[in-house]
Amino acid sequence: MIWIARDFGIINASLEAELDWLRTQRNTVHLQERSAVGKTAFLNQSKRAFDTVTRTIRQTNAWKTAHP
Repeated sequence: MIWIARDFGIINASLEAELDWLRTQRNTVHLQERSAVGKTAFLNQSKRAFDTVTRTIRQTNAWKTAHP
């Protein structure tokens, strides 16, 4: 779906890379092990994921507005 959204111009290349990162994070099932790296690192990953989702919503809405 990420590649299709990029091909149709719904998202840009930088967001495509971030969404791929988010997909990889989602597919990682050992979150407890990840939290062992420390609270700050874990919070930074959470913030990055939230920012990626927010950017996806903004770019998708902009595309929908431009393509009624």
